[in-house]
Amino acid sequence: MLLVHGQISKWGATDAETKLVYRDPKNHVVQGLWTLEHRISTAHAWTPSYCFGLTEFLPQDFEVMNFATSTRRTSWFTYDIVCQKMILDEEKDDITGALILSGSTLKRRIFEKSETLAECASEDQRVAALKEHFGICLSNRERAGIKGLVTELK
Repeated sequence: MLLVHGQISKWGATDAETKLVYRDPKNHVVQGLWTLEHRISTAHAWTPSYCFGLTEFLPQDFEVMNFATSTRRTSWFTYDIVCQKMILDEEKDDITGALILSGSTLKRRIFEKSETLAECASEDQRVAALKEHFGICLSNRERAGIKGLVTELK
């Protein structure tokens, strides 16, 4: 995707679309902000998905940002669990949907149709869903890492 303000791109073989929107910064230190927006179809509203600036970052900057993102209580990643996998239609050789685990809910979306596949009631069920649907096998140490956190299913 090119850095072109407002240019709409198709998202796989679905009706979904993405676009980049440039915004002048409110802070003079920032050189400009790009927001990646997504919508499921033209009948849906645009939803901001990701934002990035044009300021240069060094590896040390990323280390600090990753640490903050994974440890601050105000960070979305510390109070919700999300995993997403694109669904490839091999006949069309294109993406037609997504498999999404958000919190305790496992959903599949093909084109505009969304269905709940499972509602995990425990960590064991969520770990099993990660393995079965995403191919993610957690070690015992990794499984223990969620104990006592707000994201733990009890």
